[in-house]
Amino acid sequence: VSQSRYGRIIGWYVGVFIVNWDLSVKWCVWLGITGIIFLNLARTWQTFSQLPKIIGYAIGLMLISAFISVLLAPQFWTGFLGSYPRFTNGWLFYFVWSVVLCVLLSKIPKSDYNHLLELLIFTGGLVAIFGILQSVLGFAFYEGLDKSVIARALSFLGNPNFSSMFLASLLPLVVYFFYNAIKFWSKIYYVLLLFFYFFGILTFSSRGAWLGLLAGMLLFIS
Repeated sequence: VSQSRYGRIIGWYVGVFIVNWDLSVKWCVWLGITGIIFLNLARTWQTFSQLPKIIGYAIGLMLISAFISVLLAPQFWTGFLGSYPRFTNGWLFYFVWSVVLCVLLSKIPKSDYNHLLELLIFTGGLVAIFGILQSVLGFAFYEGLDKSVIARALSFLGNPNFSSMFLASLLPLVVYFFYNAIKFWSKIYYVLLLFFYFFGILTFSSRGAWLGLLAGMLLFIS
């Protein structure tokens, strides 16, 4: 991917984070890069059309619902571009993330999808276990902006909400792999992962993650 045109474009996008430019200049550059991405999507749409339809539906639904939220936001440009120095809370960030995800999936053979998903759920297990250890041993708590809110473990992702949402999005996959596992020890492995996932989500104490988990499980069952 790094040798493709998308690799270069995403490299420009990330590079803007590093340079010490005025905020308005960064916004203009990011908008320009977004326009370039749209043009390249139009030229290489055939590549993305080969992806599984469920991925396209999920990403499309996320981007459309997020853009509706931007239209309803008190400040349109803040919702579109983001407000934090890292700019991970704006629509533009999630659009670029979606493009990167589609590029990666279009380059990876479908036969390797399972290996990638297994690696993801293993990583989720590490996030859950480390967060549980932080909570039990009492170190590295996240207090947030409001000091009156209970301090929570944050794990590798640096934020209890991010960590819990990561686990919630992967938990249905753990159930899927457990259901399709044939070997006894494989089933034991996925049962342990399920335990740590649930315990981890409880530890991170994120209401949004529980709502997302409920919606994901309903979609998974259907």
